[in-house]
Amino acid sequence: MKSLRLLPLLVCAFPPLALSCDDLTVRDSAFQEKRDVHRLSVIAAQGDATADKVYDRLSAWLDGPTAKGSGLNLELFRLDPADSNVHWQDFGIPSAPGSEQVPAVLLSGYQQAESRGFFIDVWQPAPSGEDLAVLLASRAREQLKKALPTNVAVLLYMPATDVTDRSGASFAEAAINEVMNERPDLTAPVAVVKVDRSDASEKTLASFTGAGVEGPDWLGVVFGRGKLLNPPLTGTEITAAGIRDLLDAVTAKCTCLNQASKMGVDIPMTWGADLDENIVKFQVSDEAIADATEATRAAEAQFEELLAPKTAEAAPTSAAAESVSNDRPMRTTLWVLGASLVILALSTVTFVRRRQA
Repeated sequence: MKSLRLLPLLVCAFPPLALSCDDLTVRDSAFQEKRDVHRLSVIAAQGDATADKVYDRLSAWLDGPTAKGSGLNLELFRLDPADSNVHWQDFGIPSAPGSEQVPAVLLSGYQQAESRGFFIDVWQPAPSGEDLAVLLASRAREQLKKALPTNVAVLLYMPATDVTDRSGASFAEAAINEVMNERPDLTAPVAVVKVDRSDASEKTLASFTGAGVEGPDWLGVVFGRGKLLNPPLTGTEITAAGIRDLLDAVTAKCTCLNQASKMGVDIPMTWGADLDENIVKFQVSDEAIADATEATRAAEAQFEELLAPKTAEAAPTSAAAESVSNDRPMRTTLWVLGASLVILALSTVTFVRRRQA
């Protein structure tokens, strides 16, 4: 049974799960990963003169003095609705647009770790200069860039457009204030960025998050170079306990099954090398490391118990015995790997959701 203790290590070493985090938090490990790159797609039939001009204009903008070198995580595509090789789900839409919907420029998000595309915005036939400025920057995203290097996380908050409590202050704001007042700011600082949904420059951010320019209270936790933790909280979900759980996920110890890249998606925004120079690292506490060790030992014990030979089982007979004997190694291997993944996943989830002192 000693070999079973190697299973968690083998699972963790199997790409793409591998990630050496040492004693880093999920937040700190996010600074070691590549950011998600989103997609700006010009959609029209090949040879469409209008679409070709739009593509050339957007290409010049991305390569121009404003966007080039800014660290904007956006790439340009030219897509033909008649191209059967295009997987439109990767661009956030279910199928190719119809002839009456093109030419158009589609902005879609893409989470690399999950190979997941999602819709953000669309323009027909093309975004204006003001739209491109919104893609590049906004007040809230500039605040995020200032706060992320020196804070464990940032609470990104969009107040409801139609719901307030009797005192005129949002219930969500009361929960945020409760959590902020109890945070040990000297060792694990957390910042708050409040988004004005009426500000036209925040349209891209509001669309990307799914909060929209109108709706109930919305709160997300942002960490690393602008990674939005999934899922966010909305409406009555925004409680002090709910916010603590999100922060605990970010400050937990990074593990092979607990990777920042799989826990969220990076916001479309610029990020220069100068910001990396200001990053403050926050190591996992001794208690968190002890919890992770205990979880691993518990998983090992469950492996050994589950895989212990069952002496009461009846032995197979005749030709069936030979078939079972031949199949047993493969079935056992698959069963062990499946069980190990389930148990490791459960242990990781339990660990992530535990509050650190």
